[in-house]
Amino acid sequence: MEQPAIPEWTLGWRLQRALAWGNVSVQEMADELDVSRGTISRWCNDHGVPRSIYLRAWAARCRVPYEWLINEDEESQIRRFVQADARSGDAEVGPSTHELTTQFRKRLSHKVVTHPQVVSKA
Repeated sequence: MEQPAIPEWTLGWRLQRALAWGNVSVQEMADELDVSRGTISRWCNDHGVPRSIYLRAWAARCRVPYEWLINEDEESQIRRFVQADARSGDAEVGPSTHELTTQFRKRLSHKVVTHPQVVSKA
């Protein structure tokens, strides 16, 4: 029996999930980034790739880790988080990025994850 293919989670899928996670509408994100709703829709449907500055703003607005959004491998994320935490030395600021990412992954794994298509009315 042939194994089913494992779906590849694209950047567009992650952008859509981030919007849902942050309870942010397409229009709100378009306003935040100063782009059209059509541009947001194209990015969410994998018809183009936003520049890094837009991805960082997207992650911040939706309260998701930038590294998750761009699908950086987990080992690299953890290594960078540990290094950043060691450099900061400021434990009083709040949870580390690594802790936030871990919490995010746990919560995301408990949600029903689908791959909806964003429809633009622009």
